[in-house]
Amino acid sequence: MLKTSATTLRENLRSFLESSLLGLELAEPSTHAVELERLLCAALEGLDALDDGETPPLFSPARAKRRGSRPSEVTRLQLKAVAYVAVLRKMGISAEKAFSLIGDAYGRSGDAIKAWRKKLRKETLTRVRQAEWEMVAVYQTARTLFNKPSTIEGVLLRAKTDGQALKKLQSKKGH
Repeated sequence: MLKTSATTLRENLRSFLESSLLGLELAEPSTHAVELERLLCAALEGLDALDDGETPPLFSPARAKRRGSRPSEVTRLQLKAVAYVAVLRKMGISAEKAFSLIGDAYGRSGDAIKAWRKKLRKETLTRVRQAEWEMVAVYQTARTLFNKPSTIEGVLLRAKTDGQALKKLQSKKGH
């Protein structure tokens, strides 16, 4: 199992990038391989800069309207809420009921979850669709692998955990 300290994560990422770079060097040369090699080298150089206390352009935050100190984490948890709705819909739950159940799990109203979906779709439709697809795929894969369908209660339990994480995150900085 991978450790989660920033330094260890960077070391693991560096190892992966170096292995990928080595694989490219052994592959047949192509325009795509050269471009990918440049990207991998830039990422490795960026990791080196981070280790030296510098934030290289590759890893510096994009200019965006900030929503608290951890906007990416807030967005990730909101995306998960929207994705949980997609899972419940795939399980045969009506849209209204799915929004209501996930809203309850997150300690919000169903309308709040709908508003998140609308806002997130406006900001980045691709990320919303990807989050929905990935979450549905996880639940379908679990059903296939274990020959046991996920339960609505199981989905709601995970959603409640994420809702509590969001609430804790937002209460820290007064969102």
